[in-house]
Amino acid sequence: MTILTSFNDPLLTPLLHRLSAYAPISASDKQRLNQLIHSKKMFSRGDFILETGQTSDKVFAIAKGWAAHEVVTEEGDVCILGFLLPGDASTFNSQLNAASYVSIKCLTEVWAISFQADALRKLLTDSATLTRAFSLMRMTSESIDRELIVNLLAKPADYKIASLLCELGVRDGRGQPDSPITRTIPLSQVAIGAALGLSSVHVNRVISRMQQEGLLKVQHGFIHITNWELMTQTYRFDSAYMTRYDVNHHKRAPTPPARLVPLSY
Repeated sequence: MTILTSFNDPLLTPLLHRLSAYAPISASDKQRLNQLIHSKKMFSRGDFILETGQTSDKVFAIAKGWAAHEVVTEEGDVCILGFLLPGDASTFNSQLNAASYVSIKCLTEVWAISFQADALRKLLTDSATLTRAFSLMRMTSESIDRELIVNLLAKPADYKIASLLCELGVRDGRGQPDSPITRTIPLSQVAIGAALGLSSVHVNRVISRMQQEGLLKVQHGFIHITNWELMTQTYRFDSAYMTRYDVNHHKRAPTPPARLVPLSY
């Protein structure tokens, strides 16, 4: 594995970018967080960063690629409880010494860094700014979870799918310092269905109808949302639940007009 020697490890950049959305992170805090990196590892698609029932004393942060929190039912069905994108971090509960009730599975090739949970907790004790940033990032994740519950319980299939695609389109850029207007999101129809409790056939039917309505196009394995404004208006998507804790929440630029969402077949 290549040793990275920059002041702040490039693999730490997405996490720092996310944290900086919630509080001004000083150079000193960045350096201290950089020094706490315990390991850096590349995972292939389908690999597990953490498996159900495993006890871990580490906090994982996604640097590149996509992963998902998932559980498998007694019948063998896979349920995706949430997605981990660049800049996202797992929770840490080493003091509880509890086994994980979910797995973290890679949906793409993933680069992840890890911290010893106790060492990170000590750093947060010493830094009020980092404590605030991590706390607000956790609160944002909880807002995303609540929105998913609303989607699952109260919205029809087309609203569920549109909300998920729009949410992931916004989230994908939040871990990137210079996010481009177009986003690529590597999800299969099976993964979309597993996250929303829908069959892949149902997902395909909804996406085909959206294409007929001129909201998106499916080309070369990608969903291209050709009219972002109409998509968000039609399905009443508002990203405020993801940005309400941001330092510059009221100064945020309008949502980009188009996204690319890859859909594997």
